[in-house]
Amino acid sequence: MIDIYKQWTHPFFHALISAGVTQVVISPGSRSTPLALTALQHAAVQCHVVLDERSAAFFALGQVRITGIPTVLICTSGSAGAHYFPAVIEAEAAHLPLILITADRPWELQHCGANQTIHQPHLFGSHVKRFFELGEPVAHNDAMAAVSRIAAQAVQQSLCPNPGPVHINARFRKPLEPEVSNKSVSAPINLSTVAIPPVARVPEHAIEKLAAVCRTFQRGIIVCGPGPMPQDSTRRFNALTAFAQATGYPVLAESASGVRRMSDVFIENASAFFAADVFHTRMPDIIIECHRPLTTGAYEKFLHTYPSIPRIVLSEDAYVDAQGTANMVITGEVTNTLTRATIGMTAAPDETWAASLHQIDKQITHTRQTFVEEAPFCDATALSTIIEMLKEDATLCIGNSLVIRDTDLFAPPVCAQRILHQRGASGIDGGISGAAGSASCLDSPVVVLVGDLAALHDLGGFALLAQATSPLVVVILNNNGGQIFSQLPIAQIPEIDAELNSGFILPGTPDFEGVCTMFQLPYLHADNRSALIAHLNTALGTPGASVVNVQLTAAPDFRKRFIEDVKNTLSLLTES
Repeated sequence: MIDIYKQWTHPFFHALISAGVTQVVISPGSRSTPLALTALQHAAVQCHVVLDERSAAFFALGQVRITGIPTVLICTSGSAGAHYFPAVIEAEAAHLPLILITADRPWELQHCGANQTIHQPHLFGSHVKRFFELGEPVAHNDAMAAVSRIAAQAVQQSLCPNPGPVHINARFRKPLEPEVSNKSVSAPINLSTVAIPPVARVPEHAIEKLAAVCRTFQRGIIVCGPGPMPQDSTRRFNALTAFAQATGYPVLAESASGVRRMSDVFIENASAFFAADVFHTRMPDIIIECHRPLTTGAYEKFLHTYPSIPRIVLSEDAYVDAQGTANMVITGEVTNTLTRATIGMTAAPDETWAASLHQIDKQITHTRQTFVEEAPFCDATALSTIIEMLKEDATLCIGNSLVIRDTDLFAPPVCAQRILHQRGASGIDGGISGAAGSASCLDSPVVVLVGDLAALHDLGGFALLAQATSPLVVVILNNNGGQIFSQLPIAQIPEIDAELNSGFILPGTPDFEGVCTMFQLPYLHADNRSALIAHLNTALGTPGASVVNVQLTAAPDFRKRFIEDVKNTLSLLTES
């Protein structure tokens, strides 16, 4: 019988390592023993053991957001791999490289009622970029050579032409354990197959078209929604700033873009601009949209209301135009595209129009600060306080639902060096697990903002927090769950108020202190701004994980009241 460790799994992992893999996340199981044991014996990879496969997959995505390198996931046969599915969908939608290895039982145990056996080939369907059947270990030179090739192919396919998840199914017969100890692995890594992914480059004629459009239109805006991974955020910010200066177009960026910073060319309050319909009387004649569209629904409404405004979309690695009204979609590295389009730019912008937008922005900032100071201890107060406290060395993980929207509406630009988000499929699951994965690749503070409903969706993530060594602060914005549904049109129908409260809004306040006790995590409770500041300072100065449960005061319609305040401010500005 072939020694599956020496001639099968070790060459397989050597090839993964040669292709750049450094992180492996293992969920314990029997059928995956050959893979897990081999990974644990390789000093070149760091292994993390996570019991729950759903948490494990989001943990891996958190690592990928920091490293840009695919993390390898290993699980046993049966339903175990199915728990990867939510993270697979996020990886597909967010274009994050991931390699999922599901151990499987041999062919003779398929379709006959064998224990812990399901049909695993193509388990994730069209949500993965590529599926590989590794096959069963056999003593044949061509088969053993293919093992290394498949590993190299898997890494390459996960990275290009667009990053995404790749699935490998690996079948093993018993015995699954090695006959002798293989603690010393001496196979030379440099003999493994290495696949070098190509780099996509936008053609020159598209760059020339973009530059020509910017020279033609005088009143343009640059809109930046959720961006790619944060490794290159400084270079993107510099390229975006140079492009904005050359064209004279103001930049409206949300926090998840990674480039929403204090700058002369940036509009600080992008969400409020669209929510208050500032452009109604100051219409742009061109929109340059970078990455994904803004998260706020007000921007989507704006595009539907004014579909005739020309729009060019610069997308990193996918066709992005949900409205179907873009005049041109340029796919390729956005930073490179902006830099090349800036060279030799001779635009003649409407400087008076742009200056009026910046003046309005300053007025909105003043209105926002006043509103937050006078508001009760609600989401607006809490998020503004948290963002102001973050230092440059921090990494901020922004959760979905109301958290990401309120961060842009009420908080100042984030100064943290990394901003992570989960805006691929925009689900609320896996936020804490993902933050734990990101923290495992960093030695600086990490803060994750999640709602109480999102925290309940990721209870398995609490079990991962104990692994943190640097400060990892989970801030739960506790507004009694599901409050985003109170912002939808359905909430404006009085006749179904009872159904809204029973079927959409989470009743009661979850006992997060009990959750923290179970996982032996420091628990801090804040129900006012002073307590929040004190607890956040404590947590950020303490190695390891802490949970800050922020109990928010019910403040009906505070978002609506803020936008009304903004409109009133702009009305007074116009009259003067």
